[in-house]
Parts: sequence; C-alpha cells; structure tokens
Amino acid sequence: KRAFIPLAAAMERYVLERSQLIASVSRQAREMALTEGARPDAVAILPNAVDLALIDRAVAEALAVRPGPAAVLGWVGSFFPWHGADVLVKALDLLPADVHALLIGDGPERVRCQALARDLGVQDRVEWTGSIPHVQAVRRLAGCDVLVSPHVPMRGAPFFGSPTKLFEYMAIGRPIVASALEQIAEILDDRRTAMLVAPGDARE
Repeated sequence: KRAFIPLAAAMERYVLERSQLIASVSRQAREMALTEGARPDAVAILPNAVDLALIDRAVAEALAVRPGPAAVLGWVGSFFPWHGADVLVKALDLLPADVHALLIGDGPERVRCQALARDLGVQDRVEWTGSIPHVQAVRRLAGCDVLVSPHVPMRGAPFFGSPTKLFEYMAIGRPIVASALEQIAEILDDRRTAMLVAPGDARE
C-alpha cells in the first residue's frame, strides 16, 4: 500500500491533467476531478442512465410475485455501507406487518442486515434474493409497490455517485422513496417524482 497508493494517485493526476474530456457522473465527482488537476473546460457532468428499451421489455415480462396481499418495498444494490440497506430494514420494523421488502443483491453488509432483521423480528417479511441476472432483477422490481433508495453519506468522502438504481426505478415507473442526498436530490424532485427523506432517518 505504501508504494502503490501514491503511485496510483500520481497516475490519476497525470491522466486528469492531460485529458481533453472527463465525464463525471455528478457535480461532486466533477469537483473531485478539478481538485486533482483537471481543467474546468475538460470536465462534463454526465449522470448514469439506463437502456429504456431493455427496461421496458423486462417490465412487460414482469410477474408480480408478492407474498399474499402485502405491499412490497423493492431495493437493489451491492450492500455497501452507503447504500443504506440497514435503514430500509429499520424502516420495515416501523411499518404495518403486512408490508414486506425485497432486497436484491449481495455484498459486505448483507449478513449484518440479515442479523438486524432477525433482531427486529422482521426476518419473515424480507426476501433476500442474492445476486441475480439484471433482467430478472428489473422484473422483480417491477413487481414491487414502492422502490427505495435509502443512501447515507459516505465516511470521509463526499457522496459522489450517480446511483443507476434511481434511473432504473424511474424507468420502471413505480413510486420512489429516496434519501435527499447530493445527486439523488438533484435528479429527483421531492413530492413530484419521489418522496425525499433525511438520509439515515428510518422513521421519516
């Protein structure tokens, strides 16, 4: 690490200083590039996006698999701390017993989230699919009632991401509840295209 990290940082600065076009997925990512030496006129903000035709096909093929008459909250991610899956589990505990959650994906925080669900007594209301093919994930999300993006701030760095799930959720066409955090709050319009809540606030 002592040798590689400084070398990687120097290589990154070298590339940024000499690039004619740098596509940054968010305003925060643009600021990071500028801080490392990129020319302002070389940096464009280009948020992530989705293939609408692919999403439309998947939604058309969707089978609404629901556990009985329950409402289903849908989430997809790679279970990193900033994805806020634990916030969703805590929120589920505050919701009526006929509300269930579908969590798609896998990653370092999944085991902790599953333990949290057991501790809160909501484990029977959560389906953990693990990693599944993208088209299948879109189909499952299309079968949900509400799609959620409970991101929380990153430790020691600005939240610079452009979550692809946001654009998938919008393309799928289900109601969205999301954290009012950096680009998420810039892309989504509170009470018009989504309900935005304070990051990390399960009750809200």
